[in-house]
Amino acid sequence: GSHQVEVLGLAKAQRTVSNGFESGAAPLNAGLAMSLNLNVGSPSAVANTIQIAAGKDTPQDIVDAINASSAGVTAQLVNTGDGLSPYQVVLTGPLGTAGGFTLSTSYGAGSGSPGLTFSNTNPARQAATDAIVKVDGVSYTRSSNALTDVVTGLTLNLKTQTSSPASIDLTRDTSSIKTKIQALVTAYNDVVTIFKEVGDPKSTLDTY
Repeated sequence: GSHQVEVLGLAKAQRTVSNGFESGAAPLNAGLAMSLNLNVGSPSAVANTIQIAAGKDTPQDIVDAINASSAGVTAQLVNTGDGLSPYQVVLTGPLGTAGGFTLSTSYGAGSGSPGLTFSNTNPARQAATDAIVKVDGVSYTRSSNALTDVVTGLTLNLKTQTSSPASIDLTRDTSSIKTKIQALVTAYNDVVTIFKEVGDPKSTLDTY
């Protein structure tokens, strides 16, 4: 068949970037215990409390603790090489708006200096969004960019937004079927020839 496909939006994961640190091994809470409250999912957020033990309050320790929690958010410590505080913690959630998350910090008995904060104005920040695609005039919203349930038998891998509808023409690949039918015809003709020779008392073929 033929289908008109228009990509109105791509599914994206939330990405949040922390304030900068001088080192990935510098304590953020004077070496005291602290905790992270990570809420993942929308509209029914799943709360995860991640305990950070005393002496384990460095950016790298926090990244390891978040990844070990299996909360669905991936943490990474990056070195931007920029200025006096090049180290930043980057958090990435699951694809789609349902993978949105929030993180807050409880410093316990510590002063929270320099602390861990996430800026909403960082240019690297990205909001979680769903994929929106219109096929033959019908709009579909999905949390993935690989759509398998929109057109039967077809997987749509969305790469970028389109400025106008694109036409997709589908044809059946009959090359493999043709090859098998040709093999069947050849085998049938071979069998007919063999039976003819076997049943012919005047056959001159030594094999028979």
